[in-house]
Amino acid sequence: MRKILILGLIVLVVFLAGCARKGEVPTGTGVIIKSFGPDISTVDSNTPVNFILSIKNTGGVKAENVHAVLFGLSDKWSTVPALNDLAPELASGLAAADPTTGLPGEEITKTWEEDKAPASSSDISYDANVRVQYKYKTEATGLVRVVSADYLRTNPNVQRGIISSQTTAGPLSVNFFARSPVVTGENNVVRVQIEVQNVGEGKTFSGDNSVAPASSVTAGTLNKIRITEVDGCTRVTSSSTKAVLLIGGKSATINCEKDITTTTTFTDFTFTVKIEYGYFVDAATQVTVLKKLT
Repeated sequence: MRKILILGLIVLVVFLAGCARKGEVPTGTGVIIKSFGPDISTVDSNTPVNFILSIKNTGGVKAENVHAVLFGLSDKWSTVPALNDLAPELASGLAAADPTTGLPGEEITKTWEEDKAPASSSDISYDANVRVQYKYKTEATGLVRVVSADYLRTNPNVQRGIISSQTTAGPLSVNFFARSPVVTGENNVVRVQIEVQNVGEGKTFSGDNSVAPASSVTAGTLNKIRITEVDGCTRVTSSSTKAVLLIGGKSATINCEKDITTTTTFTDFTFTVKIEYGYFVDAATQVTVLKKLT
């Protein structure tokens, strides 16, 4: 009985060791705001208040040029942050989770210190907002199977179209659809539709995001992404520019074509889509300042 118990303990230790080595798999929507708020939600007049921000990279790639700005706070506070307060200590970037080493996505905390809450003759609740912006990349790969019309007649159950696809975790998701996975001698062009979806809680923007969000995210850059590469499939949508506008800030469609020279049965080809963009997420909080005692 004792031997069985010892053996069971050994198996348990090995199992737990294996679980400990298992890393966090990136499945989130990029950099998220874990928490944002004052260190004390209700304070007396003329007392210090700290606004604390906690963010984490839950996506599959490193977040670059990460900045945070506190805004919306009343000018009655002793030290109102300027809009160019970008929390530069965040700018070195946040690493993604690494399942091979067991390291989770990198997270960091930023604190804005207010010398004292404003004095007032009545209790007042003040609003404060924070914006976190960063540069990110999304890469998606699809595998397409194209069959000949003659082969399809002899084998109608053959798998065709999109066989598999994968996208790096982040605020954008990418889906593929093959519109013409059957070719003939007269028509050997396969069209693939690429659909980009904003699945995060924020918005995309293009251009330089090395300055304050209040001035960099403008109408001209908002909801735009940059297609840096469509490899393995000739792009036919917006071929004159790489900037793509997400309709309503949520979705865009890109079409590309592939010439299939000859196939007597079926042929497979892969293609990769690479997207670069800026992204920002907002959060709001509130702090109540009690009236000054007289």
